[in-house]
Amino acid sequence: MMENKIEDDDVVVVSESKKQQQILNCMISSWFPHFKHVSLKTEIIPLPSAFIDFLNEDGIYMPRSAFPTYDTLSDGDGDDGGWDNESSDEEESNKTASFPELEEKINNIISHFGGSVFPKMNWSSPKDAAWMSVGGNLQCQTPHDIFLLLKSSDFITHDLSLLTKQEYVLALRKWYDVHPSMEFRCFVRHGVLVAISQRDYTNYYEFLAQMKDDIESKIFNFFSVNISGQFPDQDYTFDVYLSRQRRVWLLDFNPFDTSTEPLLFDWDEIFMMTDNNNGDNNNGDNNNGDN
Repeated sequence: MMENKIEDDDVVVVSESKKQQQILNCMISSWFPHFKHVSLKTEIIPLPSAFIDFLNEDGIYMPRSAFPTYDTLSDGDGDDGGWDNESSDEEESNKTASFPELEEKINNIISHFGGSVFPKMNWSSPKDAAWMSVGGNLQCQTPHDIFLLLKSSDFITHDLSLLTKQEYVLALRKWYDVHPSMEFRCFVRHGVLVAISQRDYTNYYEFLAQMKDDIESKIFNFFSVNISGQFPDQDYTFDVYLSRQRRVWLLDFNPFDTSTEPLLFDWDEIFMMTDNNNGDNNNGDNNNGDN
């Protein structure tokens, strides 16, 4: 009985260790250097520990230097008599942060990418906080835009809870106007591409039905040429975008795990596909996916 218990515990430890490594492999700082030639233009900045502390603190406040400069009323202008100055000064004295070097790097990258970027950290983008931005999306033109999204996002908070000793990074990706109908999530099991789902699964795009075969063919070819056998895991998901020129661009990797949103599928359905596939081949005839 004792020996069986030890063996069971060993299985659990190995499983958790493998899952941990899969998570690490899906960090943008891990995979982007190898796949940058087929992915979006991206610059990655290691983040100082003080900035991580800033993101982890309660409340939403911005470093003063991150704010754009505007013409404002002086204390003597208006008729409020400066009634809120005292409380504002007290709050600022309690909540201060300054990251001039980080802001300079961000400004340089924004300029290099033509004036607009969208941010993500090790794994996640702050898309749940997009409503905080002026345009209601992740397009950022200043460090303040980026800091506000990161500070407001539960997805980023989750990233910060995964690996306390891992180096955190900020990835700034060149902003492109992409159509959500052409973003797809691909599921790979035992090195075989077994399913494809549109990412914007809450909307129906009638024209996708007419393009189904062409989309599948381009994604399978992209996978075969650029990804198959080159990602360190055998089980994973990856997201792609098909441009107007029908070129496939790699967006991201995620673990082949129930923590990853299966979109048009459910995970039981995907596991059933992989059992039926048996990892024998990866040609289009065996695609059980949907788009």
